[in-house]
Amino acid sequence: MTKMKRLRSQLSAAIMFAVLMGITTGCWDMVEPNERSIWVGTGLDSAAGRKIDLSAQIAVPRALGEGGGQQEPYMVKSTVGRNLEDCFQKLQAKLSRRIFLGHRNAVFVGQEMAEKSMKRLMDEFGRNPRSNIRAKLFLVKGATAKSFLAESGGIEYFSTEKAIRQTRFNGINDKMTTMIFFKEVLQRDGMRPLMQVVAAGTEKNPQSEAEESESSHREIALFNNSAAAVGYLQEEEAIAALWAAGYLKDQMVTETVNGQEVTIDFHHMKRTLKSKIAGENVEVKLALRAQGIVDENDTDLNLFSYSDMKQVEQAFNQRIEQQMNIMIKKVQQKYKTDIFGFGEDIHRRYPKQWNQMKGNWDERFPKVKVTVISSITIRHIGERGPK
Repeated sequence: MTKMKRLRSQLSAAIMFAVLMGITTGCWDMVEPNERSIWVGTGLDSAAGRKIDLSAQIAVPRALGEGGGQQEPYMVKSTVGRNLEDCFQKLQAKLSRRIFLGHRNAVFVGQEMAEKSMKRLMDEFGRNPRSNIRAKLFLVKGATAKSFLAESGGIEYFSTEKAIRQTRFNGINDKMTTMIFFKEVLQRDGMRPLMQVVAAGTEKNPQSEAEESESSHREIALFNNSAAAVGYLQEEEAIAALWAAGYLKDQMVTETVNGQEVTIDFHHMKRTLKSKIAGENVEVKLALRAQGIVDENDTDLNLFSYSDMKQVEQAFNQRIEQQMNIMIKKVQQKYKTDIFGFGEDIHRRYPKQWNQMKGNWDERFPKVKVTVISSITIRHIGERGPK
């Protein structure tokens, strides 16, 4: 009897294995790869009558395979619709292969649409199961998203890939550049989203380095709780804002010490917030920390000397605090949008008081007193000490 049970058990296992092998063999959705459109990037612009002008940067497999041919490795198709899904259906009619949004690596939003509001786009970003929710999100300043997709990618095949790589190599936390993260921040009561900015129309000659677009991290767009872009920060102010908001993980910084320049490669960049409520007043302590490696020292300071090294650290800390204070004051007084998440920290520490504040947080935010404390530490001084 025991032998019969064992045989039945083995037979059942064999049948189950055969069934599973049959199920898992082949493509899951029965659509062969050569029947899909390789959709690399999406452009979203405003159109008349509250409609959306959607553009798709689609790879051309034949051109990619030839390598170095005259045909561009991509094409840009566009259509106008009432919402994103309407646009997708109309665009599908223009293509010989099935649309597959899982390949989409980035979404570019034109300046006009971003400054009106992006709220109507948020639903599709998270609801559509075919969409790549980890796609990067960029604002195209000074032009349409369609025109950016049509540009050359320089040493990359696509302008989409160029923008993504610039962000990746500029020290920004990768997950914080995605469209799903933008949507998550927008749903919070005490924090407002920001977005990377790219410029279109500046790369007239791909062989000329002087005419290439600015690095994407050098400018950011600030959004309010209506998902509308309300302002922009450039260069040092943009880097300071990204650090204060918790977006940066590493960055190379050059400062003047004793009349000469020192460059430090910072990593493990962190920020912590500590809020305090005193009556009607709100105070926030912003603590910044980072570890650094000295990449270049043009001064006469001997970094093997403890006192000289501390002098460099002090100079950097003072400059960082000064830049942060100027940038935060500008965001508070000019743009009035809490990209730093001060409100979120109050929410965690004082949930009862926050319930009374969140309704008019945008009015209270400019009045918050902020204290900045920078504590950078040099962990490695490079290969040389004295000059």
